[in-house]
Amino acid sequence: MTYFYLADAYQRQGAWKESKKNYRLALTVYSTDIEIYNNLGVIDETEDHLKDAESNFKMVLKINPYTAPTYNNLGPIYAAEG
Repeated sequence: MTYFYLADAYQRQGAWKESKKNYRLALTVYSTDIEIYNNLGVIDETEDHLKDAESNFKMVLKINPYTAPTYNNLGPIYAAEG
C-alpha cells in the first residue's frame, strides 16, 4: 500500500502526474482496488480528461456495481458530453 499512500499524498498536493504514476504502480499489486480506480478517475476529471475518468469510474462499477458514489462521479461527465 506504500504506492497508494504516496499517490494519495501527491493528490492532496495537486501533483497529478506523480499521483497518477503511483496509483498505477499500486494497481500492479492491487488490481481490483476500487479506491485506486476512483481516485484516478477524480484526477482525470480534474484534468479534464473525461474519457479517461469515465473509463476509471466504469472499472470501479465493473468490480463492484453497488458503489453508489461512482454513479455520482459519472453524472457530471455524462452531462458534459451532452
